[in-house]
Amino acid sequence: MRPYLFVVCLFGWLSQAQAQGLELELDLTEEASPTNRFAPSLAFVGIQPAGSRQAERAKRLNAEFQRELSAATREGRFSHILGPKEVLPVLKTLQKTPAECRDKACLELLAATLGVDRILTASLTPSGPGSLLTLWGYEPTMEQLAIETAESPEREQKQQTSGFTGLVKPSKAKTEAEFLSRARSAFGRMTAHLETGLGKLVVDAFERSTQITLSGKEIGQGSFEKLLERGHYSLLAEAEGFLPFNAEVNIQPNQVELIKVLLIAKPLDKPFDPRAWKETGAEAQRKNKPLYVRPGLYVAIAGLAAAGTGVYFGLAAKSIEKKGIDSIGNGIIDITRKEANRAKLYALLSNIFVGSGGAMVAGGTLWMFVAPGKIAENPLDDVTGKVGVVINIGGTF
Repeated sequence: MRPYLFVVCLFGWLSQAQAQGLELELDLTEEASPTNRFAPSLAFVGIQPAGSRQAERAKRLNAEFQRELSAATREGRFSHILGPKEVLPVLKTLQKTPAECRDKACLELLAATLGVDRILTASLTPSGPGSLLTLWGYEPTMEQLAIETAESPEREQKQQTSGFTGLVKPSKAKTEAEFLSRARSAFGRMTAHLETGLGKLVVDAFERSTQITLSGKEIGQGSFEKLLERGHYSLLAEAEGFLPFNAEVNIQPNQVELIKVLLIAKPLDKPFDPRAWKETGAEAQRKNKPLYVRPGLYVAIAGLAAAGTGVYFGLAAKSIEKKGIDSIGNGIIDITRKEANRAKLYALLSNIFVGSGGAMVAGGTLWMFVAPGKIAENPLDDVTGKVGVVINIGGTF
C-alpha cells in the first residue's frame, strides 16, 4: 500500500505545482497599455556610421534606440514604428542614401511614401578622439528639421588627463556608459518633440457625395474622420446641386475638431411661378399667334368651299328635279333619262361635299381654338433634375 500511496501523493503534488505554475504565469502577464488615438506614427531610418571606427558604436546605439522606440509604442506615445529594415528598401527605391536624405524635402517625400507622420534619422561621425551623434527629426508643421547632438566624452577626458600626473584615464566601459547616457538624453529630447499628438478632424455631411477639400487637397467624401497635424486649414465642401460650403479649421494636438457641413441648394435660374407659367404657356401662345398662320383656319376655309360646292350640286339636282315635276304636270315629259341620272349624281355629290365640308369647318374651328396645345417644357425640371413635359390646352399650332 505504501508505494501506491506514494504515487498518489506524488501525482497530487505535481498537479498542485502545475496549477500554481499556471497561476503564476497568468499573474505575470503584462497588461496592455491604453492606446493613444492621437499618437503619430514614426519611421526610424537608423544611425549611419562614418567609417569603420564608428560602426561598433552605431550598432549598439541602433539596438538601444529601437528598444526605446518599442517601449514608446507600448506606452502609446507612437501608434506604430517602422525600423531600418522597412525604411531602407523604400529609400533605395527613391534612389537616395540615408546620408543624402537629411533635408526636409527628401524626408517629406519619404514620409509620404511610407505613410507615416514622423521621420527620425541619425549619423555617427568622428569628433577628435571620440564620436559625435547627430539626430534629425522630421515633423511636417516645422519649417526646419529638429536637430539634437551628443558627443562622446573622449575629448573631455583627454583634456582632463593631459599634463596631470596621477590621473587615471577612465576605462573603456565607463566611457561607453557615459556616451550611451548622453546619447539616450539626446534621443529622449528628440522623441519628446516628435511624439506631439495629432488632432482629429470629424466631418459631418448629410450629402454622401460631398467632396471635402482641405487647403487645396482632397481628403474625403461625405462624413468621415481623419487625423491631421496641428495647424490652420481652409475647408471646402462641394456637392452637385448645392452652393459651396467654406469653413476655417484649427487643429490642435490631442483634440477633436467637428465640422458640420451645411449645404444650401442652388437657386433656380428662373424662379417658378405657376400662375405666370400658365399664362405664358400654350394659352398665351394661342392668344398671341396671328390668325392667318393657324392651319385650322385654312382647313375651315377648305371646308366652306367644299360645303359651297355641295350646295351648288344640290341646287342643280333640285333644278332638274323641278323641271321633271313641271313637265309631268303639263302632261308633257320634257326630261330625258340622262338628265334624271345626272340629278341623282348631283344629289349624291351634294351630300358628300356638304357633309365633308361641314366636318372640315368644324375640325378647323376646333383646331384653331380648342385643340390640345403644343408640348411645352416643364419648368420644374430644374428642381427635379428629370426630363418631363406638360401638355397645355389651347391652339398653339
